[in-house]
Amino acid sequence: MTSLRNQLLGGGKGSVPEFRMMLPPGWEIFDTTEGTERTLLSRARQRLVEAGQLGSYPALAERVKASLAAARGQKAELMIMPTDNGPAWAMVPISILVTVREGTPAATLDQIVTDVIERRGGRALDSSKHFIRWVDRRRVPIGDEEVGAYTVVYLTPIVGSQRKKGLQFSATLVHDPAVDPEQDDDISPWLAALDAHMATFAWTGR
Repeated sequence: MTSLRNQLLGGGKGSVPEFRMMLPPGWEIFDTTEGTERTLLSRARQRLVEAGQLGSYPALAERVKASLAAARGQKAELMIMPTDNGPAWAMVPISILVTVREGTPAATLDQIVTDVIERRGGRALDSSKHFIRWVDRRRVPIGDEEVGAYTVVYLTPIVGSQRKKGLQFSATLVHDPAVDPEQDDDISPWLAALDAHMATFAWTGR
């Protein structure tokens, strides 16, 4: 595991204090800017050149661009995901989008949390006082196929915001739609690992 100290949201924009948490080996945090897009495309191109598979680059580039566009569409400011810098066992189809969620006069952050608990099965994250956790299951099209998308959402109030803003981590696992991630022997340990890593979250700045 590696220690993560956020400097992308804390300081520059001033709206979110710095935080730290533990990540699996080889996982990295990125912002969702065009600079990140260029970095990821450069890495992908180099990897394909080394593997003698440069012909696959256009399709891969389209997927990278689409993923970042979707992240920006969801107003995600950060992404956390596995990279080629880690061991093979840590390269799983999971990505985490980090967004700032703001309450409104019509639905305060506390009301949002109450609704999540009452209607979506939300609960406190085990061994952590920070987060409310819930799950969303859906099917999404990828090309000509349909895959399962199992998303675990973690929401915590942003320190110093008087509970008006929350930091939300949405971890999505792409899987065979015939598989139940919670029951699968290969996938379910990763769901437990996600909870364990999120439980290491701590604010470090003000």
